[in-house]
Amino acid sequence: MTDRKWHSATGLDKDKFFAPLTLFGDAYEQIYGKSIELRQADNPAADSAITMYEDLLFFYIV
Repeated sequence: MTDRKWHSATGLDKDKFFAPLTLFGDAYEQIYGKSIELRQADNPAADSAITMYEDLLFFYIV
């Protein structure tokens, strides 16, 4: 995806979108006690469309 598309979708350029990703993942694991991948492995029947921190961050921002 180009920077122009990132900016139109999120209001941020690609670098600014990914900058807080590590902190976002750390906060997620602090709240839920495990990574998003491990949570989904514990409940494979849920079949969530959100499988990565990038997807979840995009969902929250947009």
